[in-house]
Amino acid sequence: LYVSTGDAGAEVKIYDISNPALLSGDDGIASINIPGDGRVRSLALFATTLFAGATESSMAEEFFAYDISNPQSPDLLGTLEDTGSMHDMSLHDGYAYIASSMDAGELRVIDVFDPESLALASGGGYNLTDVHDGLSVAPAGDSVLLGRRSGEVIEELILFDLSAGPVPAPPPGPWYQEISGDVQGLAMEPGARYAFAATNNEAAELQVINMAIFAQGQPPVVEIGNPDLGGGR
Repeated sequence: LYVSTGDAGAEVKIYDISNPALLSGDDGIASINIPGDGRVRSLALFATTLFAGATESSMAEEFFAYDISNPQSPDLLGTLEDTGSMHDMSLHDGYAYIASSMDAGELRVIDVFDPESLALASGGGYNLTDVHDGLSVAPAGDSVLLGRRSGEVIEELILFDLSAGPVPAPPPGPWYQEISGDVQGLAMEPGARYAFAATNNEAAELQVINMAIFAQGQPPVVEIGNPDLGGGR
């Protein structure tokens, strides 16, 4: 289990969860100190490679790849400097999709085929109207969803078409949906039929998205959940 924390000297903590019923702090087997203090915001794991995204820094990179074939001794493979904080990350077909605070590129796409030679994909990503941060991201099939911080003159959920390549190059799309709140978490089932948005909209913390309807430019929210337990995360 890999956990991002605010620990200034051990931002990523690694736990042995082979016996989850007895999990405790004593099960920590290693940690990773990422440059800066408590900067890690997103993690993604593929096979024996762990990727970490961090807040923007003028002193250090924002994207890191580690070999965790031996979880007790993580080894840095590569880094990438980028503009903006990497609030969320999801891997898809050899690329890392990043929800970024970058004003000129709220969606960033990183080629991670070779973790020792990380690079932005051709085109870099997508620049949306206005400056509201990307907060969450979820790719599947030929689609990727991006969730943004709430704004009065923008829609917070955006659907991109990836059929032409890893970086969106409209048309078709993108398509937009008003969420009336921050989209703080996203998940999409592997068939890309439905997606699920966790928001801080007090009347609709969970919003279920029909992807086919969304791609037709129609209102895609087909169900909401209002647990009255605070904002969705």
